[in-house]
Amino acid sequence: MEGEQFIGNKKDGTEFREIVLQHLKRILEISSSELRQMKKVSLIAHGESVVYEEDTRESYIQAVEALAIVLLPYFDKEMMEEYDTCSEVMSSWNFELKEKLGNKFEEIRKKFSLGEIPSDYYSKIKVNHAKRLFRELNLLLKRQDYLKGSIFGERE
Repeated sequence: MEGEQFIGNKKDGTEFREIVLQHLKRILEISSSELRQMKKVSLIAHGESVVYEEDTRESYIQAVEALAIVLLPYFDKEMMEEYDTCSEVMSSWNFELKEKLGNKFEEIRKKFSLGEIPSDYYSKIKVNHAKRLFRELNLLLKRQDYLKGSIFGERE
């Protein structure tokens, strides 16, 4: 990122820095409430409403993945390793995750006297890896001193 500049869309004045900040804002919005399955009601024309379900855990994971993809060309070696580790877990199906983590699942199943591991447990593992990736993305931005001008209003 240092020395490189993304021009953005000259029509609407969008700069790369603004895109990154929009992603950060979206992730913080999602994470400011409990991450869970929820129902939302949207009002549409003529007093009608539509109810839809959203799993904010999945929304959070997707938002973090989107930010990572935007910043991917600027990853250093440390960040790339962290991204590979976290994205592998976040994108896994539950049965793949169970295979990857092996004995840990058996210990938890026995500890809580569960016949089968609840799907919420898999979601929790994925969200924890998304949080880990989000922390590392913020540290990458800090290492690059990338947000200094955006947050404090300072311009280079």
